[in-house]
Amino acid sequence: MSDANVIAFPVRAAPATPTDEFNDWMSWAECELAILGYELTATSYNWRAAHEKGLRPEVAAEHAARGLDVG
Repeated sequence: MSDANVIAFPVRAAPATPTDEFNDWMSWAECELAILGYELTATSYNWRAAHEKGLRPEVAAEHAARGLDVG
């Protein structure tokens, strides 16, 4: 095949800002907590540990809310 038949596609650039999985997860958890009627700043829940354990954001929000109800 000659070079005349080859289309040179440009190299795809990397995203301008890499996605931060924890921040995305945290945004979701904050929404879930708001749905339950609580504010993120009212919690002392270890969000990073919950993320590292692989908890879904809605489950972590439920745990945080339970901690507020008990405490």
